[in-house]
Amino acid sequence: MPAIDAARLIELQEDLGGDPGLFKQILRSFLDEAPQQLAEGRQASRDGRAQGVHEAYHSLKSTSATVGAMTFSALCKEIELAARGGTVLDPEKFDRADRLFEEARRELEARL
Repeated sequence: MPAIDAARLIELQEDLGGDPGLFKQILRSFLDEAPQQLAEGRQASRDGRAQGVHEAYHSLKSTSATVGAMTFSALCKEIELAARGGTVLDPEKFDRADRLFEEARRELEARL
C-alpha cells in the first residue's frame, strides 16, 4: 500500500488552482515541520504529558491528511484520541508513527 494517496494530492493541487509553487511549499512545510512535531509528541509521552501528545498528534493528523499521508494520519488520530483521554501510549505506537512518516516523506520528496 502506498504511503501517499495520489488522488488526495491531485485534489490538493486542484484546490490550489494548479499552482505548482504553492503545492510544493505545502509539501515542504509538512516535511520540515512533522519531524519536530513527532519529537515533541514523543518527549511529551516520556514526560507523561498527555496534553502535549494530544497537541502534537492533533496537528500531525490534519497536516498529514492534507498531503495524502492517510495511513499516517489515521495513526496520528489514534494517538491523539488516546492522549485526549489521558492515556500516554506504548512507545511502539510512536515508533510506528516515525516509520509511517518516513515512508510518506520518501514519496512526497519524490514529488518535489
